[in-house]
Amino acid sequence: MEKAASTWRRRGIRFEDAASVFMDPLLVLTDASRHDEARDAVIGFDQLGRLTRELKKRGVSDKVLGEALRDVGG
Repeated sequence: MEKAASTWRRRGIRFEDAASVFMDPLLVLTDASRHDEARDAVIGFDQLGRLTRELKKRGVSDKVLGEALRDVGG
């Protein structure tokens, strides 16, 4: 619940909607590393049809991704 509230406050998008970009069959995964911080960017459409970019630090547990997919029914 805390992650969802934080995402809404910072970005004006529900966490579940942002996480749904991982369900887009045409998503693009690209390197988004900056300043010695390894991370990936996922670009795709969320469940409401909005083009969305999500970032994930490499090495961070994929538990967050798993929880996100569960929240959107994946």
